[in-house]
Amino acid sequence: MKTMSIPVEPRFRNQEECRKEARRILEEELICGMSELELAKELRFHALVYYFCESTGLFPELKNHADPIDLNDHGDTAFRKAAYHLLWLLDDEETGED
Repeated sequence: MKTMSIPVEPRFRNQEECRKEARRILEEELICGMSELELAKELRFHALVYYFCESTGLFPELKNHADPIDLNDHGDTAFRKAAYHLLWLLDDEETGED
């Protein structure tokens, strides 16, 4: 099973940027068993959580857990995937990103 860690970047708050990074990861076969959208959702979730915690000063433990983004073949648990999906539903405008 392949795993990788990547640092959170501000650009990951943007859905299209997450999709671009997910495509790169899949094209380079760094992770398998996930769709582009699943990867993109996980990247964005980590970025939104990280930068929310950073801007508010709340939940320092959660902020530390959000960065780096640890990716594994076939993705995360069903519960976490559901959380990733919920934050994906927020438009970029709602999160302050273009």
